[in-house]
Amino acid sequence: MLSKSMAASSRHLRRRRASPGRTTHGGGAQQRLLIMLVPPALALIALVAIYTLGSLDLVGTQTALAVGSFLLLTIVLYFPMRYRSRLEGNERRNALLFAGIWLLTLYYPTAQRLYPPMRLATLKLTRANLPISLPAETLGRRLDVEIIGHLRAGLPGTTRAANWALVIRNPPAPDRRLHGRFLKSWSADLQRRQERPTLRASRTSTLATLPPLSDTGAAITSFHVHGQAEDRLTIGLRPRAQPPLWLSVAVGLLLLFGAARFDRASGAGRTAASLTIATGAAWAGTLAFPAIGSVEPTFRELIGAVIVGALLGGPLGGVAAWLMGARRARPAKDTHSA
Repeated sequence: MLSKSMAASSRHLRRRRASPGRTTHGGGAQQRLLIMLVPPALALIALVAIYTLGSLDLVGTQTALAVGSFLLLTIVLYFPMRYRSRLEGNERRNALLFAGIWLLTLYYPTAQRLYPPMRLATLKLTRANLPISLPAETLGRRLDVEIIGHLRAGLPGTTRAANWALVIRNPPAPDRRLHGRFLKSWSADLQRRQERPTLRASRTSTLATLPPLSDTGAAITSFHVHGQAEDRLTIGLRPRAQPPLWLSVAVGLLLLFGAARFDRASGAGRTAASLTIATGAAWAGTLAFPAIGSVEPTFRELIGAVIVGALLGGPLGGVAAWLMGARRARPAKDTHSA
């Protein structure tokens, strides 16, 4: 009896060794997982590299942010688009076309924020030259207004701040008022042989948006500066390249609808890599980044936009997926894995 049991155990062991099906399947799954992670890993390495180069001023901040934001969008898009392999024929080609539209549409506001149009005019405001008329080329269009303040020298270890306001006459409409605050932290600057850090006078700026002005009599009539800044302002006027809010909302809804269609057709809506959720997060982030008031955005603002997208846009995408039926089960014939 014992010998028969040992012989049966030996045959069972030989069959397990001779049949590598389970091991091969597990190894294949691990290999597919590693292959799947290679593209986003390379993109993440490139993102860290461009951030480091930008921080060391080896690459311009604008260039580093442009490349970094594009890489972030491609990483967000990559995971749900893997499920296009579940589609066939025209559906797969349409998915690739939608991915291209998705990427370019969501990258456009960031690119326009980093590389705005040329200035139409630069105005230097002093008490002696008021009122100052706005040039004709700035009228009748939405404007981005760069308000530049000229800070006074400060004491080491202090932060300089100043409040500003200006009034724009716009007949026959009521006057428009813009106001804000300049704020600049102190920084150490060793000058020649001095060992004590000092603060030199410097410029600081902020952004504001101005609706279209009339073509008759538009002018800056008054301004005020209170705080640690000189009693003068420099105003830069350029056309606003960002689309209006209603258009951004309409485009975002269309992208959510297309993403929901893709998720439902491919079955990605039932996974964590839902294109609808990714679209909601990316859309919210690309709306938040151009809205910052900094004239020269930094990686801090980009990271803030990513956080806004994740916290607000992600749940928005989830709600959109539920409302549009993106999470409905796919037909049984299409349930093979990506």
